[in-house]
Amino acid sequence: MKPADFYEAGLEGVIDGSVNFVLGDMRLVLLQKGYEFSAERHRVFADLAPFVNGVSDPLIGKRAQGRVAFADPCYVLAQREVISDAVAVYQHGGEMRLLFWSEARSSKPVMGQRVDIPWPDGLVFTL
Repeated sequence: MKPADFYEAGLEGVIDGSVNFVLGDMRLVLLQKGYEFSAERHRVFADLAPFVNGVSDPLIGKRAQGRVAFADPCYVLAQREVISDAVAVYQHGGEMRLLFWSEARSSKPVMGQRVDIPWPDGLVFTL
């Protein structure tokens, strides 16, 4: 996976403290090919709805060291048989604010197939 690109709403939340990556319920969403990242226009989970191909359980093993955030690998069960090539992380609950987006290894899972999402060296993002 390449380094993360932050959604403006997520970055603002991390900076002002209204989003706590370590203590909050963060989840990953697998996105279908064709989704075009927009840091400005996309603010909440509903903005991604047409492109969602599965959502993870809450991320576990989250920790921070300085300006770097880490988490354990996770997985998503595919909802459709379509090419998926990106992921986004969002804060589950409340407004479901989007945090960041990243390209992922392209795959075409069958419905119900487990898609593993490894973080290189556990690194999720760097501020």
